[in-house]
Amino acid sequence: MVSIHLSQLKLYKKLLEKVTNDPVAGVLNGLIISLSGDAHELLGFIRNKFPSYTGHDLQHSWRIIKRLEDVISEEAIENLTPIEIFSLIIAAAFHDVGMIADGLSQDELRKKHHIKSDDFLNEFLTHRMANISEYLNRLTPCIGFIARSHGMTWEEMTSHEFFRRTERIFEQQLRVRVLSILLRIGDLLDLDSDRSCDPLRRYAPSYFQDRTSDIHHNRHKNVAHLLLTPENIEIEVISHTKEEHTIWTEWLGYLKQDILHANTYVFKGELNKFQLPKVIDKIIRDEKATYELWPLRFEIDEKGKIWDVISQSIYTSKFDFLRELIQNSIDACLRWIYIHPDGNVSGCNPKFWQLQDYEPHVCISFSELKNELVVSDNGVGMDKYALKHFLFNVASSGYKKEAENRNIPFPSIAKFGIGFVSCLVRADKIIVKTQSRENNKEGGRDVTLKTEALDAYSEIVDCAFGTQVKLYLKKSTTYNDILNYIYKNYYSPSVKIFIYNEDYLKKLIEILNTISFKGKSYDLKYYQKPENIEKLIQNTDYKELEDMLKSRKSENLNNLNKIFNFYGYIKPITEPIKTRLMNPVFLRLDNNFEIAGSSPNLIGKSNKNQVSLLFIPVFFQDNELGIEWNSIHIFIINRKSHEKTLFRYITSADRENDSILILTRSEYEDEAEQIQEDYDDNESEAYLDFGHEDTTEYTLPFNQPPKNKRKPDVFKIDSNIERISEKLHGIVTSESDGESEKPYDFVPGFKQNEENKQKASNYVSRTDKIIGDIDNMFRNLLTGDVFQDGIKLPIKASSIAPIGATHARCCLFGNSRFDLNVTRNFINESHALLGNWMSAAGKKIQKKILSKVNSVFEMNDIKYSPRDFIMEKSYPDPDIIHEYSTILLKSILEKF
Repeated sequence: MVSIHLSQLKLYKKLLEKVTNDPVAGVLNGLIISLSGDAHELLGFIRNKFPSYTGHDLQHSWRIIKRLEDVISEEAIENLTPIEIFSLIIAAAFHDVGMIADGLSQDELRKKHHIKSDDFLNEFLTHRMANISEYLNRLTPCIGFIARSHGMTWEEMTSHEFFRRTERIFEQQLRVRVLSILLRIGDLLDLDSDRSCDPLRRYAPSYFQDRTSDIHHNRHKNVAHLLLTPENIEIEVISHTKEEHTIWTEWLGYLKQDILHANTYVFKGELNKFQLPKVIDKIIRDEKATYELWPLRFEIDEKGKIWDVISQSIYTSKFDFLRELIQNSIDACLRWIYIHPDGNVSGCNPKFWQLQDYEPHVCISFSELKNELVVSDNGVGMDKYALKHFLFNVASSGYKKEAENRNIPFPSIAKFGIGFVSCLVRADKIIVKTQSRENNKEGGRDVTLKTEALDAYSEIVDCAFGTQVKLYLKKSTTYNDILNYIYKNYYSPSVKIFIYNEDYLKKLIEILNTISFKGKSYDLKYYQKPENIEKLIQNTDYKELEDMLKSRKSENLNNLNKIFNFYGYIKPITEPIKTRLMNPVFLRLDNNFEIAGSSPNLIGKSNKNQVSLLFIPVFFQDNELGIEWNSIHIFIINRKSHEKTLFRYITSADRENDSILILTRSEYEDEAEQIQEDYDDNESEAYLDFGHEDTTEYTLPFNQPPKNKRKPDVFKIDSNIERISEKLHGIVTSESDGESEKPYDFVPGFKQNEENKQKASNYVSRTDKIIGDIDNMFRNLLTGDVFQDGIKLPIKASSIAPIGATHARCCLFGNSRFDLNVTRNFINESHALLGNWMSAAGKKIQKKILSKVNSVFEMNDIKYSPRDFIMEKSYPDPDIIHEYSTILLKSILEKF
């Protein structure tokens, strides 16, 4: 180890040369000698706090100055003023002094030591340089910032108010920006092996347990070539592990970036003389290294589909990347069944595929504390070729090669490459671990990527079959946000999905390990395996533990309760599509359209006001196409006939009054025509009673409207049961009905008094409540979603078969799937593709439903016109699927 003395520094010698003619230089020289002694003592304490770190002593400070002297020109050195030389030497000497600060952990000191150095220098120099007190309030903050700058990002440094500051101290200029950059560059260039002490590492290995510090020690020992001149900075290093390669890449990247920024934005014009040399660097992978370097270059597939990707804005939703990872995992699990010679692959619905002794699963875990998300599966896994394809090939499908023993294509739902792009957008760092089931001779692979890096690091490791992708997310989120996204967008997937909170799981493990039970210990890795997570859910892992704890002390019972309370934090997503309503039901309505009773058949005496709501459930599975369908279709039945609209005349607002007529549209139109004739007849007694040219105002008692002036209530199912409440009692009526939105104001000269207004308001409120009860019942039966391969699509299932008021849930697999757009979060709206889908899957669904509806109508002897089954409007808004399905439905009904 070669020691450097202050007197050997070229910059210090330059300061001494000026002492004879410049008294200020003499003062500054004396301060440097005195302060360097202080720095030597203070920096010695760093080894006590950070015994495993590389050298941060005064020798490191002097090497910084030496490296700068090697790379800047003689002209630049001559251009530095004595106060600038002094400030640079003192800042270099004390730039790491913040590492000895009290009150912070090692990790906090490592991150904030440059700030602590700034704080220390502002206080320390004010005391130690009292002999130049008239300049201290301007000089010490500048020196503190120069020292601080070595730990700041380029953006932080250049945006700070001190960076652009130029002071005049002793009538000499002090250019803070020049010295800040030079200190940063000198610090990065101290790559000398003298920063690592071999004897200490050899004879006191207990001090070097920190893996990152150990890598930095090795790094300094592996500099194969270092040449520093004002023309070039030549650096060649040897790397033995991916961690070493990563650190070298980052370190050299910082050096090249700072030099580029400095030469481009700062060292220009009158500062051009400080231009820094070009960096020529090379990282040499050791022959015995177990990692590989994969350039991170995204490639187009053989069809050039990258242009489809570029032409659209993709992955704008918060959890697009999670959907992509889940789809990849589902594909991987199904792929193993598909290619295995013993796999039972029957039909296009992969939910029914089976392989003996294999339970496919996808596991999602998230830690809010670390902001880390992990998606893993026990699927087919990837070898080196498949892994590169997964990471770097954009727009191609996940799996192209078909199994030789299969007569159906593999129903891939994922896209490699393009899906991985969505992860790079959301994560700072990604680690992929995978082990191929097909090609397991080469072992597993661990690939690490950082989003700002140009290369990925691949290493052969031992790991379980399948794939695990771990993301260090850029933006914070919560476990509940992820859980809600999964439950909202996934239903009855082809592969069982688990999701759990890693932070809660760690708490569970802490509880378990406080209990001594047959010497068994629990760790996070054990419960990160989905098969062990399932033991928690099924309560099979704790039977013995439960029996033991119940016979022990009360505190153990308390622990037991905590353990079992954890079950709620593990969410399996395996629920199959199902229905609560298995048979048709008639809900009989009274004259106020309230539910009067229910029955499986249309029964009861026939009268002029007999109205029912008919609920017809339809549930079927088609494994050939891959369809799971569940729906309820609702129809208005009036006097053994199907009606789309009913009108009610009320002779009183009194709810107990029986003078109510229920009319069909044709009956209402006849009645309306008679009303119009009454209005047109000026001699009509009714007209004379309620307003004529000599009458200015007449207040009609609300509970005594004349028969020929009655306002009809409208009961109409438009296209979805949510709209029923909007169609009742004249509250809101469709434009096609031609009725007013204001009930009871159609009589000329009629004005309601305040009492009548209140009565009308109460009446409207009551009718709303009646329909609200029915509405909620429908909402609870089924939602109206379409799921493709278990993943929600943004279309309504009711649009596929708008037969009556439709509530439906649909799961599509295999041949029944929609073609999707480039991001696979919406359907491809190609006319040809939608037409093909409707003529196959859509037609199958509609025919099944129409067959069931027709059989129920005929069994109950209900008169109907098939064309009236079609709901012309979609709730909440018509979509493109509804448009196509309506056209198809009309063509089917013409032959029905």
